[in-house]
Amino acid sequence: MPYRKLDKELLSKILISYVLNIRGFWCLLFVGIAVANISLLQAYGNTPNHFATQADIDKSKAGRSDPLPFYLTKICTKSVYMGSDMLACEAGYVLKVETLDDGTVVESQFMDEYDGYGWSHSRIKKLNDDIYLFNLACGSYCAGNILVGRQGKKQGFDYFFDYDTKTECAVEYDYDKKMWVATPFFSENRIDLVQTVGNIESDVLPKYDLMFNKTGDVEVFDRSSESRISLFTISNPCQQ
Repeated sequence: MPYRKLDKELLSKILISYVLNIRGFWCLLFVGIAVANISLLQAYGNTPNHFATQADIDKSKAGRSDPLPFYLTKICTKSVYMGSDMLACEAGYVLKVETLDDGTVVESQFMDEYDGYGWSHSRIKKLNDDIYLFNLACGSYCAGNILVGRQGKKQGFDYFFDYDTKTECAVEYDYDKKMWVATPFFSENRIDLVQTVGNIESDVLPKYDLMFNKTGDVEVFDRSSESRISLFTISNPCQQ
């Protein structure tokens, strides 16, 4: 079946931290592996694989509190015996399954044909019934993060990144602006957090760390300080 075109912007997003990784060697090695093996969100056509039950459809249309199934899971297609009754995955992909309002179940491949390194250095986290976080690590200060939602929604982030599920807001360090920015989930709107301007260590790493607290506000920390005491707080960063 035909594939959708490769999302070049998202691919560059997940690779930018590889290029900026000051440790160099492992980063460049993994970039070569990633370019050779990664195809982001390549989906099959919209031909349904199977259908949900009529009861599920009726409940969905009636505003059911439990939404129709949507999930991401890792699938191993090739494994190798490591001894001592241990197996390691050498190749695989991430399967995305979404049930539409009409009951159609659509399956697509996410991270198609990635190798053993990608398999062992990636993880999937369910944020809520509609959103998953996919993380692919490649070393110190080197990683890509992708929010994956229903109806083809996706949003990529670099290594320095945090999020709040309740407010559906994320913050990310912008290497070009040398400051942190805030953005609502799956939005192109990026809000400059001018209080966080600054970097350290060869103009690569941010001067500040940002972390969401339980109330959905952002705590700002000095990365060069051993103390983890918040310097100040940014309230409602996605509503600045």
